[in-house]
Amino acid sequence: MIATIDDNTRHTDAAAPREEEAAWQASAAHQRAALDALHEGVVLQDADGHIVAANPAAERLLGMTADQLHGRTSRDPRWQAVREDGTALPGAAHPAAVALRTGRPQENVVLGVQRPGAGLVWLMVTAQPLRHPAASRPHGVVISFADITDRKRLEEALRADEARYRALVDHSADAVLLTAPGGQILAANPAACRLFGRTEDELCRLGRAGLVDPADPGLPALVAGHAHAGHFHGELAHLRRDGSRFPAEITSAVFRDRDGQLRASTTIRDITDRKRAEAALRESEARYRTLHAAATRQAQGLLLLDRVRTALARELELATVCRVVVEAIVQTFGYTQVSLYLREGAEHVLQHQVGYDRVARVPIAAGVSGRAVRAGRALLIADVANDPAFLGAIDGLTSEICVPIDDAGQPAGFLNVESVGGVDLDETDLRLLEALGEQVGIAIGRARLHEALRASEARLAHLALHDPLTGLPNRRGLGAALGTTLARLGHGGPPVALLYLDLDGFKGVNDALGHEAGDYVLGEIADRLRACLRAGDTPARLGGDEFAILLAGAGPTEVRAIAARVVAMLALPVPIGTATATVSASAGVALAAAGETADDLLRRADAALYAAKHAGKNRFLVAADKDGLGNARTA
Repeated sequence: MIATIDDNTRHTDAAAPREEEAAWQASAAHQRAALDALHEGVVLQDADGHIVAANPAAERLLGMTADQLHGRTSRDPRWQAVREDGTALPGAAHPAAVALRTGRPQENVVLGVQRPGAGLVWLMVTAQPLRHPAASRPHGVVISFADITDRKRLEEALRADEARYRALVDHSADAVLLTAPGGQILAANPAACRLFGRTEDELCRLGRAGLVDPADPGLPALVAGHAHAGHFHGELAHLRRDGSRFPAEITSAVFRDRDGQLRASTTIRDITDRKRAEAALRESEARYRTLHAAATRQAQGLLLLDRVRTALARELELATVCRVVVEAIVQTFGYTQVSLYLREGAEHVLQHQVGYDRVARVPIAAGVSGRAVRAGRALLIADVANDPAFLGAIDGLTSEICVPIDDAGQPAGFLNVESVGGVDLDETDLRLLEALGEQVGIAIGRARLHEALRASEARLAHLALHDPLTGLPNRRGLGAALGTTLARLGHGGPPVALLYLDLDGFKGVNDALGHEAGDYVLGEIADRLRACLRAGDTPARLGGDEFAILLAGAGPTEVRAIAARVVAMLALPVPIGTATATVSASAGVALAAAGETADDLLRRADAALYAAKHAGKNRFLVAADKDGLGNARTA
């Protein structure tokens, strides 16, 4: 075990007074206890790079005992150390070796090592060289490190999610630009490069202003609207590389990225063909009044697609996407029976509907919808009375169109439109709904990706404040709760108390039954703490076999009663299969005083905890004030 890690290690003079020797020994013991309690691993290497001491956390993180670690060096090939990019890390490049060689500290170096029985683990390493004031080179180095494997996995998952989102954007038929508030282009998808005839680097150097036709009379209004509302949708003329001018439909929205920076996502669609179609439609209407009804119907279809595309471009919530699609179809085109279903397991589950009052789930192989999904194409049933697969949800239905919806090439559900009262749906309706189904599939894919990103962020935030084994708040989570509670106390809020617990005999459980059993016991301890505390109390695991409980609104008498209940509950045996594990708890209790800091309260509770251990364990002691301890209470 580590004796003392100090740049100015004291050597006791045999002739020194006994009082000085005793004081030095007590100081060394305190340093050893502090190092043993650290959650971070700490090892000491001599001037030749050999490990001469390691704390318990280092043994746990490296998967070796102190005897196994003793004498090893950072150059030992058995570590199989790798850099953050996965390439091999030579022993000479290890932070400890660099610190010994250069005499300069090496801070926050990320590397991976092989832990016996666990495979590759990632560590954040800091190496601090030790030297005597008059020495020219270090006489040793202290290496501290923390396990960041879980963080690395989450970062890799987030990068994978971002890659999927990037793939979705890259395969979009519309040009998509990511811009900064000043109009600088930060990224452009392949469709944008094709649309403007430029590479992505050229677009980034040119900027947003270099793509817009400055002579377009609508430019000032769009710029003003974007600055006022943070988003806009409209049409604006743009310029290709060869100087040719083309009309474009633009949708832009401002958002903040993960770093809190303002960004704008802009979708640009070349509507030259649409403009020509609209012009042709107007000319045709003027020439052929007999085609007025068909022309009106086509215009309504374009309006529907435009409305749905515009709405979906702004929506990322899946439920909102489904509602927007159904209601836009009803309001724009006048269909009276519209529903949208998404696949969940062996059923299609209703997301939103208009015109029905039942049918929430449909087996994936049943009815016209099952046939359409299996075929992978939209189906038009002109007369439902003649189709044996038709499942009528209401009476009086005439026609049905069912459009399967895909998400990244996989069946995701279907959009269904039905008519009543003898109104026939035809091929025009079918083509319109097929086009709409493609847009819905893209929007659903984007919404699901957004949900996955939010879930990843939530998991990352939860992991930062909670212990992954027990689910309890970790030291950081407790610190946040303690700071808030003490702040309320300073403004006349309810009383605050802190219980600091350490399990007695837990090492024996690990030694006798194994670490898996030890982990099970820790989980059981966490469950017992939750069960015997009041609503609003905050139990936390600080690391290893140390726990803490934050109590708010409890007076001294109630605090003692809770402490006694906790100590008694934790002393009960823990069945583990055919075996039984028995541990107890020593606890220190500190009642907060107004104006007391979280660190002071933790120190008083910690002092009371160690006093309880020295008094015989399986009990608690209350710190009477900042200078003394109260009487023992034995569970």
